[in-house]
Amino acid sequence: MEDREFLRGKNLKYWQKIGIIFGGVHLALLAFLLLTTGGKGEGAVLLAILLEWPLILLTGDYLPPIFKSSTFFAGIYLIIVGTLLYAVIGMALSFIIIKPVMFLINITRSKGDG
Repeated sequence: MEDREFLRGKNLKYWQKIGIIFGGVHLALLAFLLLTTGGKGEGAVLLAILLEWPLILLTGDYLPPIFKSSTFFAGIYLIIVGTLLYAVIGMALSFIIIKPVMFLINITRSKGDG
């Protein structure tokens, strides 16, 4: 019974849900990019750079040699590591922004009850 509730997201905390949303948006944008451009041309490269700028910012010029030699492996790297990075960014933003806001909302609700 608990497994079904977990799959529906009932037991997930808000920061987990936001991380999943950010990761899902990253995957959706990446799929849209690949489907519209076919992964070829300057437009695909420019959009990939704009989409993956946090990953490029963190890793800099470093990519393991296997990813430099094959476009397929580079794509897999961007899909997996990029999605995880966006999920972590979503979780971090939820802690930085949403948690204090929820705290303030709870304080104002408790003042109104008393």
